[in-house]
Amino acid sequence: MATSINGIGTTFYGQSDFESDGSFITTKWVIFAYLPIVPTGSLRVRYAEDQGFFSTGTSYEVLMELPIEIPQVLRIWGYVLSFGLLLSLLSKGPDAIWKFVIFGGMAALPYTLRRYAKRRAEAGTVDLPPQRKTGTAPAVKTRLEDLPRVSTCPKCRYTRKPDDYAPAWQCPSCKVAYNKVSN
Repeated sequence: MATSINGIGTTFYGQSDFESDGSFITTKWVIFAYLPIVPTGSLRVRYAEDQGFFSTGTSYEVLMELPIEIPQVLRIWGYVLSFGLLLSLLSKGPDAIWKFVIFGGMAALPYTLRRYAKRRAEAGTVDLPPQRKTGTAPAVKTRLEDLPRVSTCPKCRYTRKPDDYAPAWQCPSCKVAYNKVSN
């Protein structure tokens, strides 16, 4: 797992692709002064139960190791760089009150987006990719319970297991969307 001492070591940054079971994708980073330097891998995890009264830190149950999640890495680097730029602008100029408002909004942004994504996952709604055969249709929102349950992938013939953590519309083995493969 990730360990750091005084901001030097490894840690997990980022949470995306929430599922209704509470799991999400996070990225493990090499950090220096708490700043993410190099991503080393992405994982699908969920929070583990606390070990005891005096436990410190966050424990995760690792469900699946994934390749590095590039969009998450770019979002984290972009956030850190823009936050650093905003901090450098705070000390300049006499009318800094609006800068502090922007600073507060930016500090609350990850929490707000994460809360929104968790609510969507708990509600069980997903965005399905648009169908290309009918033109440029907008993404369809549906409930997970309304999706057809496919037990065997029509492309790779993988039989889905109850403990697979891929979305109901996607094959856990070859990652293809079931509705994109003809039987």
